[in-house]
Amino acid sequence: MAIRLPPLSGLRLFEAAARCGSFKQAAQELNLTPGALSHGIDSLEQWLDVNLFERKARGVLLSAAGRQYLPYITEALSMIATGTLRLPSRGFESRLWISSAPLFAFKLLLPRLHKFRAMYPKMVVTVDAKPEVVQLPSDQVDVAIRASRDSVPKMSCDLIGRISYAPVGTPGYIRDLCSGGRLDWSRALVHTVAASDDWQMWCNASRIDVSTARKLMVSNGQLALEAAASGLGLAIGRLPLIDEDIAAGRLTIASDHVVPVPTGYWLVKPAGIETRREIVAFRNWLLNELSQLDWHRHSEKTAIALSA
Repeated sequence: MAIRLPPLSGLRLFEAAARCGSFKQAAQELNLTPGALSHGIDSLEQWLDVNLFERKARGVLLSAAGRQYLPYITEALSMIATGTLRLPSRGFESRLWISSAPLFAFKLLLPRLHKFRAMYPKMVVTVDAKPEVVQLPSDQVDVAIRASRDSVPKMSCDLIGRISYAPVGTPGYIRDLCSGGRLDWSRALVHTVAASDDWQMWCNASRIDVSTARKLMVSNGQLALEAAASGLGLAIGRLPLIDEDIAAGRLTIASDHVVPVPTGYWLVKPAGIETRREIVAFRNWLLNELSQLDWHRHSEKTAIALSA
């Protein structure tokens, strides 16, 4: 007896709207109008005879039934996407869509990507550096580079390297902060909204109190480094991502406390498609290219502080 299934197109609309938390954002992602998406979800709800969303004046929320239904649909669509990508008829697609943590893309990936493109000149490469974490598998994204402490469950993951924190600023700014051989921490410190605990983690390990320092708040790590390079304060730099800025004299480490942290960058691939030739080529190139960086730098003082 055939299994009676709801329309697949409606399920896809439901998953996108639930993940985005917005009909408008989901419609943009799927290249639809909000009206078309809303109509499709209405049709699915009529087929199921249940309301999946609660319509509010300022948006939509998943109903209790929607929250119960979502994990099943997410897993089912992921399995369909993975199975489709594994079909032998898909062959060598000569396209690779990379979702990357923004700072990693700016500091490590883009400056080196010309080498990969020279090796595979016919491959169309797209780099998406939006801060939002993309769900894999995806219709567009093939691999993701993410910053996290651990690997991603149910995904094929390679650890690229773990980072260290150090306060950085321009050489001139740091000279101005020094008085009697000591650094004046009361001046401006640049804080990143998206990584609000970076300064606290460094302070706890280095046992330096910066609680009275003036703050400059910026939205992301790239802006924090640009602010520091413009002489607006000290920012927490992620090593080895900023090694080239330091080598060029654009930034200088302000303290000998370089603190290794549990956070690392991971190359994440949907399990089951990690053997696709484009993905294998990019994985091998990226891991080899970045293995030359110093991912383990830390001072003796820092090691003692961390173990205390």
